[in-house]
Amino acid sequence: MSTGRSDDNIRRKRFHRLVALALVALPPLAIGLILFAVRGTGNEPPSTNASPATAVSMHMNPERAGWVQTTDTLLLTQDDGGSWANIMPPAVEAGAVKGTYFLDADNGWIIANGPTNATGLTPVVSWRTHDAGKTWEEFPIGDPSIDYTLALHGSAYPYFVDLMHGWVVVKTVSSSQFSNGDLYRTADGGATWNKQSIPLGEPVSFANEKDGAVVGGPVGNVAWVTHDGGASWSKLAIAIPDDVSSAQVRYYTPSFFKDNRGMLPAVFADDRATVGFYSTEDAGASWALAPTTATSASVDSALSLVPDAVDADTLFAVATDGSSIHSTVDGGANWESLATKGLPGGVVDVAFSTKQDGWALVITSVCAAFKENCSSTGRVFATSDGGQTWTALATS
Repeated sequence: MSTGRSDDNIRRKRFHRLVALALVALPPLAIGLILFAVRGTGNEPPSTNASPATAVSMHMNPERAGWVQTTDTLLLTQDDGGSWANIMPPAVEAGAVKGTYFLDADNGWIIANGPTNATGLTPVVSWRTHDAGKTWEEFPIGDPSIDYTLALHGSAYPYFVDLMHGWVVVKTVSSSQFSNGDLYRTADGGATWNKQSIPLGEPVSFANEKDGAVVGGPVGNVAWVTHDGGASWSKLAIAIPDDVSSAQVRYYTPSFFKDNRGMLPAVFADDRATVGFYSTEDAGASWALAPTTATSASVDSALSLVPDAVDADTLFAVATDGSSIHSTVDGGANWESLATKGLPGGVVDVAFSTKQDGWALVITSVCAAFKENCSSTGRVFATSDGGQTWTALATS
């Protein structure tokens, strides 16, 4: 049954598609005026009074390094969160950052909005650092487009396999029934970008320069692979386990490791949610269900678990309400379910760097009335015992 909120969103999405078609035939000045008006038509998230430094994304790398993006800063730690440095490039405005990726503690990339041009279109730019954010270089990504300008509240998803080879997916305007995006590839560390094809506007992951995958879609149940660096894609046909064949399935971004091994996490939701994964040993050319489907969690939808792979045999899945964690360290042969302590509800992302150390991003929102007087708070919590106990990470 549809709700007033979903109907409202659909009407807005349809409006933006009509605007995009109309813009093609208009002169530059008219385009600029219309885009200015579109930004105020209600496609924005609820008006908020969020704290100026609330966390919106994070990732934890091995060797004690990690980063946290807030609403107005980019923070980097190299000592497990003991101290933080604000490494946001001075030229990047607060709220302009759409995605961040760090290959290690020193080498990272920011994808952000550039200044709006004379016709009202917003370009996408990349910033890169090789010295842990002390200095940054800026490079353009593609040409400013109507689809991206209308999707300013969308995200960008960068991914690098080494210092030279990387990709970024830029979300573009679409309806709730579609997931659209543009894919760009670099072979020189982000100095130049070439547009590729992509079937979904979702994060990509790659095992090497050629073999990669993208999963998701409107309900998260499709997966595609490429073996030519993103020039072409083929849809995967993945078998659903017999014991959950009637369940809704949601795939999560695969992780690739050495020797072409990889893991594709999946959550199957019926009356209970079951977490499992598919494994590959040929860089994603074929995928096989792990020996054991995983542990059934006492939750009621596929969105109630947030998984993260540490290596080709180790997977953690945290309940979004913060109540439990489910894990395997032997490729799914055995699973363990534990109650957590200190982790509140609102878990939207988890990142484990080892079998003991991990972070969780928790976002809570409160509105005094429907989409009015709202406040959102994002916090990062850390564990050092495999997810059993968590403490809030001080980032300031």
